[in-house]
Amino acid sequence: MKVKLLGYLAYRVGHDTVEVYGVRSVRELIRSLAKFYGMEEVFFKDGDVWEGVLIIVNGKLVGIDFEDLKEEDEIVLSLPTAGG
Repeated sequence: MKVKLLGYLAYRVGHDTVEVYGVRSVRELIRSLAKFYGMEEVFFKDGDVWEGVLIIVNGKLVGIDFEDLKEEDEIVLSLPTAGG
């Protein structure tokens, strides 16, 4: 599935879009990305996926417990940002 990365995530990976295969849940997706790109400190807090990660699946905001990912889904991941 295609995963679009925004902001700092795209910067860390070096691309704004990556392909991920064989995952069915958001937790699996994030664990896979964290391991492959060495970003555990970005995605995890207290040993679990940080709930502050913004996850959009097919245009809808979902939580880290979303478990119905399909290969054709369009996913966007971002971290919260501050500004002013």
